[in-house]
Amino acid sequence: HAVSDGNSLEMYLEVAAGPFQNIMPHLIIDHQADLIVMATHIQRNEFQKILTGSQTLSTVKQSEIPVLVIPDTAIYRKINTVGFTTSLEDIDNIDVLWP
Repeated sequence: HAVSDGNSLEMYLEVAAGPFQNIMPHLIIDHQADLIVMATHIQRNEFQKILTGSQTLSTVKQSEIPVLVIPDTAIYRKINTVGFTTSLEDIDNIDVLWP
């Protein structure tokens, strides 16, 4: 797959059976992953919610590497601006945010 600057992007596909949260750490180590990209989906009813669970939320909580979560309703556009959010409740000195 081509990247806009002409470099290539290597992608791997691996199929594994078992609970995702047990398999994920091994995949990160085996493939030396720097980032996890996951999609979310709207669970339209309770049956879907029970069937699919919340792998994305669980991954965000347990991952030791960054997780990028993309809603299934997102439409891709060229990225011009990136927003950063944080809770200021736990920050004692707001000056650390200026840089």
